Amino acid sequence: MTTRTERTEEIATHATLQAFGNSYLREIDMIEWFIPTDDENVWFGETACRIDVGTVYVLEIRRRSRIGRHEIGRIYRQTSCGWTEEAPLTFIIACCQHLQRLAPGVTDLLYRVLDSHRCMCHVIAHELNEPFYPETFLEYEQTVRFGHWFHPTPKSRVGMHDWEQVAYAPEFRNGFQLDYFAVNESLLTEASATDQRISEQMRKQLGSAVALSASERLLPAHPLQAQHLLLQPTVQQLLATNQLRHLGRLGPTYFATSSIRTVLQADRSHMLKFSIPVQVTNSRRVNKRHELTAGLVMRRLAEHISFPDGFSITHDPAYATVQTGADESGFEVIYREAQDDAINVAALVQEPLDQEPSVLASLVLKSKRADQSLSEAARDWFETYIELTLGTLVELYEDYGIALEAHQQNSLIRFEQGRPVSYQFRDNQGYYLARSNKNQLIHLEAALAEAPELFYDETTIKERLTYYMIWNHLSGLIHRFDRDGLLAESTMLEWVGTWCDQKSQILSGRGKDWLEYVRSRPTLPYKANLLTRLHALDELEVSGERVIFIEIDNPLHREVRHANDERTTCLQTTS
Repeated sequence: MTTRTERTEEIATHATLQAFGNSYLREIDMIEWFIPTDDENVWFGETACRIDVGTVYVLEIRRRSRIGRHEIGRIYRQTSCGWTEEAPLTFIIACCQHLQRLAPGVTDLLYRVLDSHRCMCHVIAHELNEPFYPETFLEYEQTVRFGHWFHPTPKSRVGMHDWEQVAYAPEFRNGFQLDYFAVNESLLTEASATDQRISEQMRKQLGSAVALSASERLLPAHPLQAQHLLLQPTVQQLLATNQLRHLGRLGPTYFATSSIRTVLQADRSHMLKFSIPVQVTNSRRVNKRHELTAGLVMRRLAEHISFPDGFSITHDPAYATVQTGADESGFEVIYREAQDDAINVAALVQEPLDQEPSVLASLVLKSKRADQSLSEAARDWFETYIELTLGTLVELYEDYGIALEAHQQNSLIRFEQGRPVSYQFRDNQGYYLARSNKNQLIHLEAALAEAPELFYDETTIKERLTYYMIWNHLSGLIHRFDRDGLLAESTMLEWVGTWCDQKSQILSGRGKDWLEYVRSRPTLPYKANLLTRLHALDELEVSGERVIFIEIDNPLHREVRHANDERTTCLQTTS
């Protein structure tokens, strides 16, 4: 009988293999797809992939996917006596060591992969011990157990100890108080697009629990942020001269959302987004100076825009920080509006534990009318979802030149009777405004003239829209429908392609150009998370946040070949 510990390890190892293995198959060109012979079929199944990392491995591919999320089965290692089955982690370690030899001295890829696996074990053990069935916005934020589905290190959190994970990571569902600082008003920089500033709101929140002088203002900090800041010489100097006072843990309880660093007040009145000294997947999670302004400006711009029906933005309308002479002092905090009950797409489409139905499958079943078959309900649900999400993005880009980084975690869907009825977007790091429409947008909101970093050329916008909406968001949805047996991948791809063609016929601008871009190119740009992690690139520190992009086969190409005719090696074009 399998023990709970063995089951935890089994689930985490399977998830790690799918995440890392699929990243490798998409991004690395030293692979070979083949159809096993009748004799080999006993070992490798009907489709397989050969990988040479000094040692030759063959991966059994139980299901080959046009969107690049293959189902990897058993792994075999070539020996002098033939083929022997290999443990997944041993294979992953061999691949990491091979890649690290290509980038000596700059990478910690193997450490990040193993750290991600260990974190998954920690999270899954907790969930198996305390089964949890989410219903609210916060509860769904607390159940993204497998992380970024197209990333080789989806749960890597370098900078957090185990006890800190339990205290502050969303999956453990523990609330905590914030730290607070009393800041001399001459050092505080804050702004708001509303009539409320963060320091004022925090003062009202704490009331008589804190005493401030007439020249002091109140600033909140995440406990991990405060712990880091108190060790910085600049901060220690400000403390020594009484320009800054650390007040310790105070006030109401907050809960971490899926990003870890954005926390929700227990009364659900607001959220706060902090800088924390933790690297999650590719980046150290900090609020950059230009992002503070972006939230305010986009909040003001939104007042002049007619959004598509069913769409809204969860805004970041205020910020505060301490000025220390550096671009970012580490005190940066962003105020985020309250969030309706909605489900982030990462939770919607993730793999369920054991034999439980996925969140998506449960919603589709709930939406089914008495006069519908399950496949009819699934098709109706899928079509509604595409119009609500992809339709919204195309319309915003067409009408205003505004593109959104609509990946799974930034996208939240509200449901009624199981059907998707509204789409909400969050994240002030996720706006791309077309330079070709700069004058028109500034005419709508003059403050945009002070935020040049929000504007991008059309080539970059098409690249980002394609990766975040097609590869990250829609591919995740398509994969889940297919895995749950609701709709076939090929059927959904055909339908999305037809939708793009029909939508393109009624457009004439940027939206039409992007849809034609998606439908006409044999390959599409894809953010290479494995190569980015291999080269230790922090995308928030790279100019224009542009890391490594590659070109991979386009599943929506009008003349796309069937699976059996696909190329046998991965095309890799880095830039």
